[in-house]
Amino acid sequence: MSKKGTYPDLESYSAFSDENYNYCENTGLDDWLKNKNITDIIFVRLATDYCLYNTELDIIKNGYKIHIMLSCVESVN
Repeated sequence: MSKKGTYPDLESYSAFSDENYNYCENTGLDDWLKNKNITDIIFVRLATDYCLYNTELDIIKNGYKIHIMLSCVESVN
């Protein structure tokens, strides 16, 4: 699996890929989760208006179930 945010001029808020959905950067997270037969993802302590939002979009695109612990997340703004 690769790291996210490795290109300084490219937004990479999602844990899965860059802002252009794998145009320059694919973290390999989707493949890793599928290889482990993981179907549900639980979120805690992320910036809901950036990282969580963008990662959620990719989770939906990739067919996973989302569980958010509301008492453990907070907005940046």
